[in-house]
Amino acid sequence: MAQCDFKVLAGLLENNLDLDSQLEVLGHLDECPICRDMIYRLSRERDNGYFRDLPYDVERVLAGRA
Repeated sequence: MAQCDFKVLAGLLENNLDLDSQLEVLGHLDECPICRDMIYRLSRERDNGYFRDLPYDVERVLAGRA
C-alpha cells in the first residue's frame, strides 16, 4: 500500500483482503498515523461495544483542568 486508501482500510476491517494485502496494509499502518487514526475511528464506529467510555472528560484531565 504505497499511499493511503480508505477502501483498502475498510477491506482490512471486513477481512476482504488476501494475506499479502493484509501484511502490506499493516506495514503501512506502522508508518502512517493518519491511517492508524482512521482504522481506530472506523473500528470504534463499527464495534462500539469493544470500547469503554471513560467516566471523565479526558481532554480536561490532559489539559490539567480536572
